[in-house]
Amino acid sequence: KARHVDGREELQTGDVVPGDLILAVNGEELRSNQEFARLVARRRPGDKLRLTIERGEEQFDVDVTLRGV
Repeated sequence: KARHVDGREELQTGDVVPGDLILAVNGEELRSNQEFARLVARRRPGDKLRLTIERGEEQFDVDVTLRGV
């Protein structure tokens, strides 16, 4: 299961937009929204992550920086 981006993310980038699906974080496939939250909770603002995103028919990786919430 992927994580839907809803526009209130703790991600600091213009490359991830509401409606995107986050399929993996740093190559680790997501199985639930809780897993995404767990992976992000282990990080600090300013940390870099590589996300695998699905947008429509496209699938791509994007590097993001976490921001404080």
